[in-house]
Amino acid sequence: MNKKTLFIILAIVLFIILLSVLAAVFLTAPKEPNKDQNIATGNSAGAGVDILEKAVALAATPEGITVPYGTSAQAIGLPDTVVVIYADNTAGNLSVSWDTANYNGNAAGTYILEGTLQMSGAAANPDNVRVNITVEVQDNSVISATGAIDAPAEDNTESTLAPEEDEVYNFRVYMETTQDSYKAGNTFSVGVMLTGDVNYTQVMAAITYDAGLLEYTGHGDLTALVAEVKKSGADKISLRNVPSMNMVAGEPCETPVKLVTLKFKVKGGFAASSVDTDISFDSLIVTPAASAKNATTAPGEALSITLSK
Repeated sequence: MNKKTLFIILAIVLFIILLSVLAAVFLTAPKEPNKDQNIATGNSAGAGVDILEKAVALAATPEGITVPYGTSAQAIGLPDTVVVIYADNTAGNLSVSWDTANYNGNAAGTYILEGTLQMSGAAANPDNVRVNITVEVQDNSVISATGAIDAPAEDNTESTLAPEEDEVYNFRVYMETTQDSYKAGNTFSVGVMLTGDVNYTQVMAAITYDAGLLEYTGHGDLTALVAEVKKSGADKISLRNVPSMNMVAGEPCETPVKLVTLKFKVKGGFAASSVDTDISFDSLIVTPAASAKNATTAPGEALSITLSK
């Protein structure tokens, strides 16, 4: 075999080896995903848009409802949405569909209704998290033949019972500051506080103030898992506080819990030498832990201060 023939054979062998290497690289290379598919779920997401699932970890238990005897399932007033905590520790609201098959408004008692979360957007429920609500149907009243509720017969005997005491609430939400009077131009802070003898899972509140006298300048001391504070009007501040992901056990508040610190500045220009003003609650909801379904919340306590020139 001459040198020319040997060179040709070697060239052919090297060419075959090169083709084998290129084929192996091509076959094992990862394929680019289809950009028209949601990479997490496969749902259509529009060309070039990737949407990752937000998996539901927990759902907040809504506050229980008490209804009069004879209330139909449609008239209970079940909530349309519930607060959920996602696996990435963010919170949101999802619609809920309630199963009322076991409810009977014509039988006094306590009913636990189960709700199915309705997914929307990127929300997903891989663990099939559900939510329950307690509905209590009150005892039947004595009804006359005309359909009117009969009042009990008058008792003329002298009562030996002690006077009715003031109602005792499980939760109390109030505001505190370091002093009760401030001058024009002063800045001051207001702590929004929660205390109670049972655990809580969420606080939602709307706080109002006189925007002609006070300027809201910001907030601080947000330490909850989910804590949101924002202006929701010219003279209103909205607050939401979710202390932990454990919606069943909740968090204790026997030792007062500071939900947030609100910061204000006293405006000048009021006519009188001094004026009294309130920072107060426009609405307030404290959601108890599941083990304290019938817990009650006292009306939010306003903070009264005096402003002077």
